[in-house]
Amino acid sequence: MRLTSKGRYAVRAMLDLTASSNGNPVRLQEISTRQNISLHYLEQLFRKLRNGQTVKSVRGPGGGYVLARPQDQITIKDVLDCVGENINPAKDILGSESETANTVEYHLSKNYFQNLGIIMREYLQTTTLGDLMRKANETKALMEKVVVAKSRSSESTMICTTRYGNVMASRGSVIPLFTKQILEGKPITVTDPKMTRFMMTLDDAVNLVLFAFCNGKPGEIFVQKSPAATIEILAEALKEIMNKPNHEIKNIGIRHGEKRYEVLLSKEEMSNAKDLEDYYCVPPDLRDLNYEKYLDQGNTDIKDHDEYSSDNTTRLDKNDMKELLLKLDTILQISKGNLSATFEE
Repeated sequence: MRLTSKGRYAVRAMLDLTASSNGNPVRLQEISTRQNISLHYLEQLFRKLRNGQTVKSVRGPGGGYVLARPQDQITIKDVLDCVGENINPAKDILGSESETANTVEYHLSKNYFQNLGIIMREYLQTTTLGDLMRKANETKALMEKVVVAKSRSSESTMICTTRYGNVMASRGSVIPLFTKQILEGKPITVTDPKMTRFMMTLDDAVNLVLFAFCNGKPGEIFVQKSPAATIEILAEALKEIMNKPNHEIKNIGIRHGEKRYEVLLSKEEMSNAKDLEDYYCVPPDLRDLNYEKYLDQGNTDIKDHDEYSSDNTTRLDKNDMKELLLKLDTILQISKGNLSATFEE
């Protein structure tokens, strides 16, 4: 009992679109490359998804597909219904030949799987694309645990990891969206002006990985000390760089599941972290299964540390933000009048 290819591919493609779009059209060729799904097959799926009003197409240069509704208003069942995927465990498991059976065992099994089908459909009807995207963030934390666990048993390979927020102007960044809105004369849509986010360039991200590569020990997690800014400051800095100081900023309200600030290190991690000037290094938890000694004596140091977040790191003002934005090649080109400059994927 599992989804057919069309159901699996449709959900994967919609999640890719949700993660990549950020309000901007996404080309099917990009989704095809990332998900290893035939472009021809994707075109067929998205024709059905468009007819089902879960996506809409944007024509012209820079065109592609965007979500037709907010991610928290599109359920997984909506996606599956569009491509004709029908969840019916009773039929899938018992099979068509058994439908004429007239035994007690058959009717008990049929009743069980029909009830299972009801539960599955209820889950699919109440789980949105937004829910799955938030689960994906939880999965990242789980994968860190897997990395640390693997590092303890790996004899031939040294395994450590890095942790950071969205890189500026990457797929998860609002910078391409705000820039596009300004160029098109549309209001800049801000969910909460006071929301803070870490600001990290691609060069910073590369340097973090290189530092971990050169200095890491098994199981360690490296975090760069990055500055942060409010979304309002980011929008105002972009307006001035693009010579549109009076461009409208529209507050559309915080979205379901969206956080006011990012947390890169918890209180417990900060209590154990090593301060390496420009970076924090969190050593792995190497406690064994002898829990008694950890129950008898706790850690009094945790309460003396705050979590490391975009709310308590170095805060950028508008001039600082402009200076950092101009390190991005596309923003630099736009500031010089090249309005056709685009952000690379």
